[in-house]
Amino acid sequence: SIEGSVSLSGDAPDSLESRVRISVIKDQKSLSDLPPVYTDNTGNYVLGNIPEGHYTLSIEYANEVLLLDNIIINGGSVTTIPNQNLEIMPSEFNTPVLSFYFMLVLSLILITFSQIRRSVS
Repeated sequence: SIEGSVSLSGDAPDSLESRVRISVIKDQKSLSDLPPVYTDNTGNYVLGNIPEGHYTLSIEYANEVLLLDNIIINGGSVTTIPNQNLEIMPSEFNTPVLSFYFMLVLSLILITFSQIRRSVS
């Protein structure tokens, strides 16, 4: 099995620690019989029942992807991955703000067209 932890720094809200996706990849394909896991509220994760072999561990969050090559799983042992820190940029959380401004501009355009139609009629 594989265990480890992920921490988020930068502008990520603390509640997003449990949204980090962890998966193992072998031969350029995700293992179909082993679904990805998500970190818990403290950033810890465990992937169990992984056959022996060489893998790539994929840690994903928003637009950040961290790939660790050469993860080796030995039969019956636990492979511990050192803590991985993902730096979250402010732009990844600006979507609601942009959506608000987009809706505001769209509303102003619609109001303007509505007034123009009334004045022409």
